[in-house]
Amino acid sequence: MTAASPTSPVRQRLPVASPGARRVVLVANPISGRGRADRMAAEAAGMLRSRGHRAERIPTRLEPTAEWLDPAIRGADAMIVVGGDGAVRMVADAAIRTGVPLHHLPLGTENLFAREFRSTRRPEDLLAAVERGTVVRVDAAAFEGGALDGRLFLLMASIGFDADVVHDLSARRRGAITHLSYVAPILRRAFRWRGPELEVRVDGEPLVQGVRGTLVISNCRQYGGRLDPSPEASMTDGRLDVVVLPARTALGMARRAVGCRLRWGGVPRGRGREIEVRCRPASRVQIDGDPAGPVDQRLQDIRCVVRPAALPVLAPPLPVR
Repeated sequence: MTAASPTSPVRQRLPVASPGARRVVLVANPISGRGRADRMAAEAAGMLRSRGHRAERIPTRLEPTAEWLDPAIRGADAMIVVGGDGAVRMVADAAIRTGVPLHHLPLGTENLFAREFRSTRRPEDLLAAVERGTVVRVDAAAFEGGALDGRLFLLMASIGFDADVVHDLSARRRGAITHLSYVAPILRRAFRWRGPELEVRVDGEPLVQGVRGTLVISNCRQYGGRLDPSPEASMTDGRLDVVVLPARTALGMARRAVGCRLRWGGVPRGRGREIEVRCRPASRVQIDGDPAGPVDQRLQDIRCVVRPAALPVLAPPLPVR
């Protein structure tokens, strides 16, 4: 395998003797989407078996993945994750530890990971990805120190209005969610939200100090609602992108959201291997669309670092951008 440029995925091929020799493990939450994830996993497994592949299905569990997932996937050619971005993040650490590439079969609300890699629900695309066997290695990110020490994220982490909305929704969530599920949390937060005061350092150098607003740390250019506040972020450059959206109130954040969609500039940005944040008052943190810790947990200091080329991903048949 040859080294790639800093902005290019590291590619390799699965070492198998024939197209019929793949061993694939499908991971799904049996109650996700009112059972849709389990049904989709069963259908995908049946299709793979019809082509001569060894396809196994395992349900997600609440215990640490090192206890139940690592042994199940070790030695497999690929792990197919059926669900949303939270499901991908949940099993990513197992993919990193074992070296088994993961592929996202999207069934969530936003499916940002699948959007980035152009993964689809189409059976023929999944089959092509498995039989083509192209693996790319992309960056992951993790917290170091404090209450979130070791917590992994793949797409983004944020502090501010969207993190408060995510925590609000999670505290009241009952079953599957849709885009409409966010309306009530947004309205509840809109009337009383005040931006925390942020101090941000990138690779030890100050970015902002005493600015009120929302902070987004991006490992990926995709973001919920197509806001994409870090459109230049890359999962293959060994860096994290950070943007601070100054806003004291929810109305100010609404203006910033419009600015993100229209690609307005004029906001503090940085890029580096290590991001340090202090916020006053202590604030909620979200990662990949879920609370970073217990619902309503508030933190004052966080530190994030990039893990270059840590995550093996089974690429879809379309080129990875």
